[in-house]
Amino acid sequence: MSVWNEAAVVAYINTVQLAPLDKALTLGAVVASDPGYLALVDKVAAEAMQLGLLALKQMKAAVDKLYRVDDTAGGALPAGVVPEFEAAAALAAAAGTKEQQERDIAKDVIFKSVWDAAEPLFNGDKPPENCPVCETPIAKSVAGSAAAIHGHISAHLGGLATYAGAKSEMEKTQERLRKVKDRLDSGLETLIGLCAESHPATELVLKEYRAAVIAWTDGATPDSAPVQTQLLAVQAELKAAIADIEARQGDHTFAKAKAKIDALIELGKEFRQAQRIAAELGKLSEALTAQTAQISGAIRVKVQTLLDRLQKPMNEIFALIQGAGAPPVRLELPNEDDMNQQRLALLVDFAENRLGVQPSGYFSDSQIHSVALALRLAAILAFNAGAPIVVLDDIVTSYDVDHRRSIVQMLAQKFADHQIIITTHDERFFHYLKDMLADKDWNYRRITGIDPAFGPRFSDHKVTDEMIEARWANGDSAANDMRQAEEEFLLTLARDFAVPIRIRPLERPYNYDRSELATAVASFLKTAGLTPPAVPGVNNRFLNTLVKGAVENFGSHFSDDPGAYGSIGDEKTRWAEFKQFRSYFACPKCTSTRFQRPVTLSKPICAAGKCETQFAFPMPAASSPEATA
Repeated sequence: MSVWNEAAVVAYINTVQLAPLDKALTLGAVVASDPGYLALVDKVAAEAMQLGLLALKQMKAAVDKLYRVDDTAGGALPAGVVPEFEAAAALAAAAGTKEQQERDIAKDVIFKSVWDAAEPLFNGDKPPENCPVCETPIAKSVAGSAAAIHGHISAHLGGLATYAGAKSEMEKTQERLRKVKDRLDSGLETLIGLCAESHPATELVLKEYRAAVIAWTDGATPDSAPVQTQLLAVQAELKAAIADIEARQGDHTFAKAKAKIDALIELGKEFRQAQRIAAELGKLSEALTAQTAQISGAIRVKVQTLLDRLQKPMNEIFALIQGAGAPPVRLELPNEDDMNQQRLALLVDFAENRLGVQPSGYFSDSQIHSVALALRLAAILAFNAGAPIVVLDDIVTSYDVDHRRSIVQMLAQKFADHQIIITTHDERFFHYLKDMLADKDWNYRRITGIDPAFGPRFSDHKVTDEMIEARWANGDSAANDMRQAEEEFLLTLARDFAVPIRIRPLERPYNYDRSELATAVASFLKTAGLTPPAVPGVNNRFLNTLVKGAVENFGSHFSDDPGAYGSIGDEKTRWAEFKQFRSYFACPKCTSTRFQRPVTLSKPICAAGKCETQFAFPMPAASSPEATA
């Protein structure tokens, strides 16, 4: 039945179930409280009384309660109060035996209470010297010490605990046996009364067994075999008599009609309950739908407000990148009936006949990227006031020259009060940034390589004196760092002095090594008529030693001499000589170490502020034997 029809069910009950039995008996509703159903209950009882079924069923129920055989998958198993009584008696006997055994082991149970009082004394920091009960010195006792006494009694208490468990289990089984015995006595008494007239032989057997059960206290339980035999015989007789009466009744009986009506009443109850649940769920669904619509509406209003706040600055940034003629872009949410609300519609009036179209269908890659960049930057302006930071990574890959310059101008105009971090692989864009954005506001760093042991190497990275000295302090060689520092010094000097260097092959166009740089600087100084003072302790011109770098090369090159090695002492001496040579390259007026050489000048000048003093080496000491070396 997929739909419950109360009227049709009532009609079926009255015409099919009740009319053949009593045409005057009808139900008005399929409920247990209906007057017609209550009358049917009375007729079922009268029918059972009239046919003798009631007495037979009562007697069978009493027999089944005492003893029956249940057919299970494992075979026929006895059940009822009689086998339950015998099983309970066996458990009680076993528990009693266990309790007696444990009692023999722990006879002095009373000692536990005494020890509970004395144990804190033996567990303290200072155990007693004498027994707290008899004043016997503990040292003279059999145990000989407080620790030995504590260990002995702890082991003894373990036996007491086992006994306590056995005693508790015995008491539980005895209580269970008492309750089962009471139930057995009550069941026997009831069945004896029912058998008085119809089954005198069974009555006699039951009375004898009951008397034995009442008199029993312990030991083997009374023999129940005669009772079991009698009860099984009576059970079979009653079962056959009930089946015979029901067979002779046929299909139309008040009892069978009531059974079918009871099933329909239960089905009606389940259907009405399902209807109530469905109605409540419907109300809940409507309430949730209304609540969802309210929340979605509030979210939609909030989001649209944010989009409206972004739209103007986004279009301003978009116009700064693409030019004044760039069509404005609208930010809109989808229609309220759109199932996918988690998206944003970008629309543009591309032309008079192309209004409200998606940019992806009409804009170039550059314009689409500009829309995305403008939206992101507008959001930063609007919402990142507490953390005004902008990070841009390779944003110009799809832009031409003019648009790249426009992006730089836009950043300078709109984000002057922001911390901006820009990374790029584009050399031209890097130079646009340097040309258009002031050095006082921007810091430019060029990564020249990645050192696995160090990390990114920047073009302005310098090995400091402190780094070299730290290596020596740790007992390590600083040869590699010395060579790196010398190369960095020579490269900076070559740039500042505008030293001409031979163009390298394509395989190595820029990576000039130390010897090449030292040779080029020496050549320039000679051409410019600049002779550096000699370094004390070095007979050759120091630039010549930089070309060779004998000491430093021990850090990374093999020597032809297997016994040759560099020492930290050699490195320190060499480094002191290099620092002396390096000190000669300072402005004679302000001591600055930065220089420049415009194309029109043959000698470099100081690049510190407005100094512009022409570079010159300091005069050598008159007593120096190497002054003219």
